[in-house]
This record gives sequence, C-alpha cells and structure tokens, in this order.
Amino acid sequence: DLIIFPYIDTSTNNSNYEAYASPCILAGDTHRPVAGYIAFTQILKLNKQNWLKYYTALAMHELTHCLVFSPNLYPFYINPNTHQPLGIHNILKTKTVNGIKRTLITTPKVVATAQRHFNCTSIEGVELENQGSEGTAGSHWEARQMLTDYMMGASYEEVTISEITLALFEDSGW
Repeated sequence: DLIIFPYIDTSTNNSNYEAYASPCILAGDTHRPVAGYIAFTQILKLNKQNWLKYYTALAMHELTHCLVFSPNLYPFYINPNTHQPLGIHNILKTKTVNGIKRTLITTPKVVATAQRHFNCTSIEGVELENQGSEGTAGSHWEARQMLTDYMMGASYEEVTISEITLALFEDSGW
C-alpha cells in the first residue's frame, strides 16, 4: 500500500518543470516506500490537445519516483527471494562511455531486459541521466538510450512504458 499526497506548488512561479515527487515515509522493516508526495507546479497547461493522456503519463512518471526511481531508494532495494539488501554496488556502477563518466543501473532484470531489447549481450547496465538539476540527474533514464520512455527527464507528447522500466520495479524487490 502507498499513500500519495498530491498538491499544487505555488512557490515555483519561474520553474521550468511541471511536477516533482519523492517518497517521504519508508516501511521500517523493508524500507519500501509507504508514502510519497507529488507536487504539480503552476506551469501546467490544460489547453494541450492531448492534455488528459499527457498529464496521466506525467502523474505515472511522478508516481514511479515515489515507488522505485529515486536515488534515495536505490540503497534500499532488496533481493526478492532472500529479502536481504542488494547493496548499492549491485545496483549502480560508474563507467566511462564515449569519454564521459556515466552511472548505470546494473540490477539483474534491468540488464537482462536491456540486453534483449537492444539485442546486445555485452550491455552492463542502463545509463542514468547525467545532466540537469538534482531532480533530473540520477533519477531518470538517459534519453540517448531510452528516448520515449516515460522515465526520461524530458517531456514528450508520446511516451511508452518500457520493459526496462518495469524490470526496475521487479529488481527493487518490493
């Protein structure tokens, strides 16, 4: 179970993002998120032609930050079979790609799913975004690899829920 506290953030008049979210209470035994907040900013534009679909995807994106896709949660991922912590060294890896230091999610199902998706058995992980503010870098997929996935840091009219993102849910152990 998860309790979400949605609200409109009126203090971000000059923001360039439409929403943000975070878990705020974790279960004592498993560290699984049990409460989180989703804040929508004042730059929401309900006059978009596909506003319902667009903002449904935005809400799902923010909900995913509350559930699994947050640097605050990575250290608490557990092995679903043993219920023991995975350890951050089994979740994140730093690697230089094309001369740039990148952080990759290296959990088992994410890697296996990415290898199938990209038809490449040498993939070691899926890159996290390395640009943007604290709320973007490290908490979204790198757009260069995962363009159109709903967990990128940029908004697009058409988004998809990839099997790679669903694998991250599984790998959290929750």
